[in-house]
Amino acid sequence: LSVLLQGNGHKSTSPFDPYMQKHIKDPKYPYWVFNTAVVEYQSGKRASALEKLNKVAGNQVLKSRWFDPSREEEYLILSDRAKHAIAQIHMKEGDYQAAWEQLQNIRTEGLYSNRALLSYAWMAIKLEKFEQAVVALETLSSRSISSLEVQESKVLLAHLYEQMGLNNNALVAHEKAYQDYTKGIETIDDAIANIEQSQDIPEEFVKNLDIMISNPNWMTVTPRVDYKVLSPFLIRLMASDAFHELIKELGDLYVIQDNLNNWLYKMDDMAFVLNATEKKVFDTHSQNLIANAALLRDQMNDQKQEVKLFSMSLDIKEQDRMNLLLEDAESALSELNERTFRLEQLKTAYIQPIGYRAELSDLKQRIYYQLEKTDSNIALLEPIFRKMMVTELMRHKERMTHYSAQSRLGRVRLHDKAITQ
Repeated sequence: LSVLLQGNGHKSTSPFDPYMQKHIKDPKYPYWVFNTAVVEYQSGKRASALEKLNKVAGNQVLKSRWFDPSREEEYLILSDRAKHAIAQIHMKEGDYQAAWEQLQNIRTEGLYSNRALLSYAWMAIKLEKFEQAVVALETLSSRSISSLEVQESKVLLAHLYEQMGLNNNALVAHEKAYQDYTKGIETIDDAIANIEQSQDIPEEFVKNLDIMISNPNWMTVTPRVDYKVLSPFLIRLMASDAFHELIKELGDLYVIQDNLNNWLYKMDDMAFVLNATEKKVFDTHSQNLIANAALLRDQMNDQKQEVKLFSMSLDIKEQDRMNLLLEDAESALSELNERTFRLEQLKTAYIQPIGYRAELSDLKQRIYYQLEKTDSNIALLEPIFRKMMVTELMRHKERMTHYSAQSRLGRVRLHDKAITQ
């Protein structure tokens, strides 16, 4: 968050900066305001930071006359994030009521809703508003376990039921959480096996990335093991600059690889054309064919004149119809005349320039060389790509294994309590 959004290579830390005032209509402007607020807060400028965050949280961009309706969801997500940031500031300062008011205004759907719901639940617990905390946690725990917040909410909900003295509810929640963690861990194990065993995973992952990114509600979607669709378990990895750059590099390399392979196919077509050209001959048989074509041309031209004279003896209607047919015939004859004339000028068959085959061979070698370099670079980057994906998935597995153990202990604890009562 502390990194300033770069727009046209420009950075700014003042709300009165002439450049940003001039470009206030820029779609990046709200992000500039948000990121500037974060930097200012880290620098000790609390009042100025809160002013900017409130500006973003208040959706002033949506109310402006130059607002683009197609970006509404994007700015609503940023607004939710600003409200959450304001709540975090108040929580850090111990003003839980102010934080609570901000959290209540964050939407329960959308990209930032999971984090907001978890913060809302924790704040409700601090304020001893347990019923409201339960509602938030129940909503959150029903979502995809690929989210870190959902993973935490499942075991937190069961513990909250225990604190409220609702042991039956707590036992059911612990059982459900344990089953969900088990399924989540199995999903991750399957995904890791696919990543490590499938040769095409990096390429398919990169080429199908837009399928996942284009879904605005990915946080509530059940994760799929199918590597052709980006698993939500890996969404947070996407925020990593290193991973983003790796995807970009691999994407460029795959495009280059495809283009080079296409050129190799074209080289084969070109070689076929050269071989076919070398087999062409211009012998007596060819000359006879051309002579026959010329003779046929002359005969058809004579017949065309005869048909024209004949048409003049017809009535007007028939003449009009005949003229239409003659126009089509004349067009075809004109094309035949042109081709025959060109053939009559030929003395020998077409001969490819001597350098063509050598140039083709040289070009093919250059393509092979570039393809070898490209394949080599891909081979270096793909293992790194796989390792980063597996490492991220292992973090999820370790976290869910820890929560699963807590759920098992909670079940045992509740069963013991029921027996001893």
